[in-house]
Amino acid sequence: MVLKIFFPQCCNRADSGLLVGRWISGHGSAVVLAVIHYPFIPGQVKQYIQQIQAQSGVELSVLGSWSLPKDGQEGMESFLKDLSTIFPKERWLQISRQFGKTGFTCEVLSRDQICSKNSGEKVVPQKEKKKSEEDGGDGEQEDEEKVIFVHYEQRKVMLSQLHPIEIQDSESKSEPPSELRQMFGTVASSQPLFFLDKYDDGPLKSTHWQSEGREASIIVELFKQASVPLCVLISWLLSLWTWICNIR
Repeated sequence: MVLKIFFPQCCNRADSGLLVGRWISGHGSAVVLAVIHYPFIPGQVKQYIQQIQAQSGVELSVLGSWSLPKDGQEGMESFLKDLSTIFPKERWLQISRQFGKTGFTCEVLSRDQICSKNSGEKVVPQKEKKKSEEDGGDGEQEDEEKVIFVHYEQRKVMLSQLHPIEIQDSESKSEPPSELRQMFGTVASSQPLFFLDKYDDGPLKSTHWQSEGREASIIVELFKQASVPLCVLISWLLSLWTWICNIR
């Protein structure tokens, strides 16, 4: 079994905290939208997510924990893992990264494993048993769940035009939307989640594509939009100058 995680590039260096996003229905995939940094109060996180759900209509949840420990935070990863009992879900992602390394480490805990961990039992990596096709299905083999990271640029996805549209065909309505369409639609509909930036004085801090400040991101987009006609004008002036020089 393969679990696909859409992870925003802007969160690669985010401080340790909780992963906020959505599980894609009908597919073994998850879309990470933001990282809420420690310190935080779990009750405030739940209230904040409920508020964003009401504004966006997207079924958001805490997908798991993100750990990028700094000096003096040796026990941070263990603390974040224990939060799986406070935010119960069918699956809990434990994604960690070390400074100076590019690779991620990801563990996936099921509900049973979370309960076992809470009761003090030994937790083993998630596996599933399936019948072997080579021996006619008489034997069984265990396969560890594989995780695939798909890094996406959140700003480009947010501003793209590949968002879900209404399907007029009644036969197509019975089919679930594609994985990519649901991912784009989730990012596009989560605009209220991206209003919280590092300049806000609220109790929660998060990392996403507008974490550097909404005003800064808006100015950048305006400059990019204005640069298109400016480049066209410069190209036209250069071609006119070349034409005049040829005539002379």
